[in-house]
Amino acid sequence: HIYTMDTKPDKQDTPESTPTDNQLDDNDVKPSQCFLYNTKLQPTCIEKLFGEPYHVKDEYTGHQITWSFVLPVMAVYMVQGARDSLNIAISYYFPIVFNTDPAELQVFFSLVTLPWTIKIIYGLIIDALPICGYKRKLYMLFFGILGPITVIIAATSGRHSYDVQLYTSVINAICTAFCDVIADALTVERTEFKSHSVASRLQALAWGSRTISSIVTILIGTNLQKSGDPEDIIKVWWLYFAISLFIPIFGIFLPEKRIQKADASAASYSSVNRNTPINT
Repeated sequence: HIYTMDTKPDKQDTPESTPTDNQLDDNDVKPSQCFLYNTKLQPTCIEKLFGEPYHVKDEYTGHQITWSFVLPVMAVYMVQGARDSLNIAISYYFPIVFNTDPAELQVFFSLVTLPWTIKIIYGLIIDALPICGYKRKLYMLFFGILGPITVIIAATSGRHSYDVQLYTSVINAICTAFCDVIADALTVERTEFKSHSVASRLQALAWGSRTISSIVTILIGTNLQKSGDPEDIIKVWWLYFAISLFIPIFGIFLPEKRIQKADASAASYSSVNRNTPINT
């Protein structure tokens, strides 16, 4: 095409300079996102804290950021942070009680970390096998209760048995990993069709909770075990047990609607089609 002086488009009208969805300001609601928001209502305090421009409609509970969502997510990451203090206690307790050398300790920690390497399987189980119509809430409650039980066993009857410590630690790691998968899935849902500022603030919530919990529990734990007495070191297990209770306590309030079989099949079909790449 040959453009004259009068017909040549301005630079701002060319496709290269036309703002795309990705170039829009974070405070702007993209046209594709308008269905989520009630533009007539201002965001609640918790929504405003996480960068929501408007209030998310009540029919989209899976996209709403509420305290019933924030507290369980914080609890999951706080438990992960508290595990750091327990690992320090183990590194002192095992050589005293079980005469383990550094190589044996490394094997122990490697086995405990192993359940975290297969998190994708936990996600498939949660999505494919709902419990009583719930994909996440009952899983979080079940593993949130099982985790503290393993800590009680390790701190009482298993305190003088290396095998019991190993088995309970591995099972506890599975419980925490399951809850972590659920927390990650909930967080991803709250970031869909939204600006990057919402996603970054939710990530800050997760990692901030983990870091603060790690620092606080390490300070308390090192103070408890500074005498070097095994009876004092075992108190760190009880500290970790107390933090682990946050998951089932706050998990009760986890927002999730019970799905029927027909709804579950439709959701599964929609999820498969949404994640299937389109050949062009």
